[in-house]
Amino acid sequence: MIGDNGFMGFYRGRIGNLSYYVRNGRQVARRCGWKVSKHPSGAQLASRMKMALMVDFLRPLLSVVNLGFALKAAGTGRTSYNLALGYNLRNGVAGAYPEFAVNYEKVRLSLAAGEVAGPYRAAAVLQEDGLLFSWQMEGGGSWNYEGDRAVMVAYFPERAAAVFDLDGPERSDEKGLLKLGPAYRTLRMEVYLTFVAADRSGISDSIYLGNLNG
Repeated sequence: MIGDNGFMGFYRGRIGNLSYYVRNGRQVARRCGWKVSKHPSGAQLASRMKMALMVDFLRPLLSVVNLGFALKAAGTGRTSYNLALGYNLRNGVAGAYPEFAVNYEKVRLSLAAGEVAGPYRAAAVLQEDGLLFSWQMEGGGSWNYEGDRAVMVAYFPERAAAVFDLDGPERSDEKGLLKLGPAYRTLRMEVYLTFVAADRSGISDSIYLGNLNG
């Protein structure tokens, strides 16, 4: 066989149990023809199902967890998404194989890092134009925390979709509106709130504010 670059050039194809191809300008060979002789174990099947469940859940929330786990990921060689996936696989899945479900109450969309207080006496109520979040300044508030920004999130299981604001009102505003289109206002939603420092130097744990329309 003659390769792309003439005689003794790059090869593409199979010789015996080796398959030859070119990647990034280099000749690569890999062994082929191997067959898996064992069926996956119950533990492997359970692990795969959990992974698929959590990947599907986090997909529309990628921007949220990229912010929420960024500080924890810094300097670790891991991505924000990988940390979020690992944490929520361990803590955010309920049930036993094959009946797994997302445990929305245990899910975290951010992990605390730096000096940012979590939401205090927070709630969310549905209004005609969207979801109204409210909270209080803890103990009358602190000037150090007044400029923190709210991260408001609504997740819609029926559509595997999310609506969020990563740069919401300041903590001192004590409320914020997450606008929702008419098609979303009647859907079941799982609601979360986080605070992040205005300069992104710190973030709080996310808290679960409950289920609406469920």
